[in-house]
Amino acid sequence: ERTNEMQHSTGNVEARFRSDILNCPTIRLWHTDDDQIESALCQGPGNIVRRDDKTDEVLVEATWQESLSLNPDRELGVDVREIAGDGRVVQPLQKTGIVADTLRVWLDGKAIQAADGDLEATFVSADGANELPLKRVHAATDVALVSPRMHLETQSLDVTFVAGQVHSSEPKSASAQPGTAEQDGDQEHPVVVAADAVT
Repeated sequence: ERTNEMQHSTGNVEARFRSDILNCPTIRLWHTDDDQIESALCQGPGNIVRRDDKTDEVLVEATWQESLSLNPDRELGVDVREIAGDGRVVQPLQKTGIVADTLRVWLDGKAIQAADGDLEATFVSADGANELPLKRVHAATDVALVSPRMHLETQSLDVTFVAGQVHSSEPKSASAQPGTAEQDGDQEHPVVVAADAVT
């Protein structure tokens, strides 16, 4: 049936791929006819950690209480990764993280595979144009997003990513008053946002 199931009766299955280490009680993999992983389901509490090959520092860590799944969205031609049950994704070096009961991420799997682990290369296509592998993020129920510049609390967060150009901003006006739109959040005074839904 082109299905591979791994279980551990008293602990977690540990799977390693490049810089990623995955721990979970049960892992199921479904393969295509040419032996590529098409879908995956990690059931039970688990985590996945990516470390820097040189420094061994944690680059990103995701944890969950219920499941982690990977499924293709054939209509959009992307992969959908979903964390369910108190999902958490943290980037310690950037001091950023997100917590939500469910977290879905739409990714261009082909762009990531073509980069062969080179994160920077995933943002540049063959012709040099900007190509974002991250297409969309949706987080639901008790969502908290924390970074040095912003703290956000909401019940629904929906973000769509589109490649664009970054332009240098105009110098800030000397007459800008505190609390105006020209002020950015900083590490000492992050922007705090609380809303039912954020898009």
